[in-house]
Amino acid sequence: LTQHEIEILCGIYYVNTGTHAQTTTLSWWPNPVLWDASGLNAGYWTLSCEQLFQNRLRKICQSEASLLTTKQWRSDLKYYKNMSKKINTCVENNCHQLLTT
Repeated sequence: LTQHEIEILCGIYYVNTGTHAQTTTLSWWPNPVLWDASGLNAGYWTLSCEQLFQNRLRKICQSEASLLTTKQWRSDLKYYKNMSKKINTCVENNCHQLLTT
């Protein structure tokens, strides 16, 4: 996908902050860079991913959600990073051990 297509899919808006020509990025969904760094990216769509998606979609449809900044997305997705990292490390170690024996 092109950067423009990604921005459309994520619902990204560039909003003027009122400070000179400075803008902030707001979006309905996290961009791929934030998603990849979050720990939710296990290489496939997990139950946790689906639950997060369905919950966010429900809130958007019910007008209970707001656009989030990059910093807010990073903070919201941070919860998953440490646990996923531990699980992925364990899986990688077991795979390596299996393939080398």
